[in-house]
Amino acid sequence: MEKSHLIQLVSQNGENHHIISIWGMIGVGKTSFIRSVYESEEITSMFEQCAWVTVSHPFNLHNFITSLAHELDSHDFSVLGNGLQKSEESIKASKRRCLLVLDDVSSIEEWSLIKPHLPSETNTKIIVTTREASIAEHCSMTCKNIYKLEGLKEDAALALFKNKVFVDGSNIDLDLDMTTQAKLIIKECDGHPLAITNIVGFLARKQKTATEWKKLNDDFSSGSVSKENLEMISTGLEPSYDDLSYHLKLCLLYLSIFPKGHNIRRKRIVRRWATEGYISKTHSLSAEEVGESYFAELTTTNLGFYDDYLMTEHISVINRGCL
Repeated sequence: MEKSHLIQLVSQNGENHHIISIWGMIGVGKTSFIRSVYESEEITSMFEQCAWVTVSHPFNLHNFITSLAHELDSHDFSVLGNGLQKSEESIKASKRRCLLVLDDVSSIEEWSLIKPHLPSETNTKIIVTTREASIAEHCSMTCKNIYKLEGLKEDAALALFKNKVFVDGSNIDLDLDMTTQAKLIIKECDGHPLAITNIVGFLARKQKTATEWKKLNDDFSSGSVSKENLEMISTGLEPSYDDLSYHLKLCLLYLSIFPKGHNIRRKRIVRRWATEGYISKTHSLSAEEVGESYFAELTTTNLGFYDDYLMTEHISVINRGCL
């Protein structure tokens, strides 16, 4: 999604553009991207009020409402007594053209608690960021403005890689061998800025040569990533993994037995989960039906282990080391 596209969406009038949901895996750059739009001259001149609230976890509705009221410059309330009511009234009373950004909504339950307290006027635009497609779809259920933020394209990813590796600005023009190895590393990161930054943080302590970078690529290819490398790569993925329920963690970890890039048929993996005791039937569903629901849920968590086109019948384990 381009910055200009989001600015155009935000500028459009009508109820169909009231809520815009942006989703993508942790580290893909959702917050930075939305912040660049939020602080742009086009947006600041377009809206009379702008408010940015990062949703805290664990979620607290009282804190959310008071934070939003503060952001909207509503100072006529107290956090004591009937302060919460006054905060809500001040938010609802605003009739000015307003942009709200709700960053990192992590569950449908959170959104269900938040939504009744938001302005409903069509002159208010709301941008929601989240890690999961299902949450994005729920937030924009009536508007259908749902967008996935993809990783960086190769040129932008390579520029980030070089700027992070050579922080002093030296040797920014890579030779052919270094460029080849850098592009292979970027491919492993799938264009995600956080993954690139984490890997570069590791490489910065090594010699800046094509030979040294090739060692890391060879580790990726062989699946023999060292413990130090593994800890560095997985840093940005742990929060999303920790959000999974226990049974989904087990099913996800089971996938580590397959080689990197291996395509797994849905029916095959569900049968193996059932046979090996990772899933069991319920009073209303067979084990296979339970497995199908687990599989579908895992493909939408967007932890970075799967290619998008495999969200229907196949799944590709592309970062085995992160498991």
